[in-house]
Amino acid sequence: VIRINDLKELEIENIVRVSENTDHALFLSKDGRGYSIGNNSKGQLGIGTTVDQDRPIAIRNTAGNTELTNIKQLTAGNEFSMALCKDGKVYVWGSNNNYKLASMQTTNNVLPQLNNKIENAMFIDAGVENGTFINNDGFVYSWGLGTYGVIGNHQC
Repeated sequence: VIRINDLKELEIENIVRVSENTDHALFLSKDGRGYSIGNNSKGQLGIGTTVDQDRPIAIRNTAGNTELTNIKQLTAGNEFSMALCKDGKVYVWGSNNNYKLASMQTTNNVLPQLNNKIENAMFIDAGVENGTFINNDGFVYSWGLGTYGVIGNHQC
């Protein structure tokens, strides 16, 4: 176990949640800001570039000119990330391979983009090649690669 001292050195305090996947990690602060570190080959850090980061860096907003704020939850998938904001809106970024950003676009997002198809989310989770959310009515929605039926499509 190694303590990530860079968080304190960079004046990033009050981390309340962390989510990580194979090669990148996301940190959520008590004040609703997000930070990322690691491999960024597909833009999964949400910082506007594809440059890897070995120190935590603030996740940017959709325009890239300031930090994404008002975050309730962050989740890291395989080369992509998601943020649930306190208003129930969900932002996605990184690789869209297998449509894991729930978008028909074929390009990757290097900045968080609002997903207009997701409304009133209460919880999000990023799988390896898929995403899932639960809305405020308790319904579960999933998208991306459905191998072994993981998105509820009965494909094994």
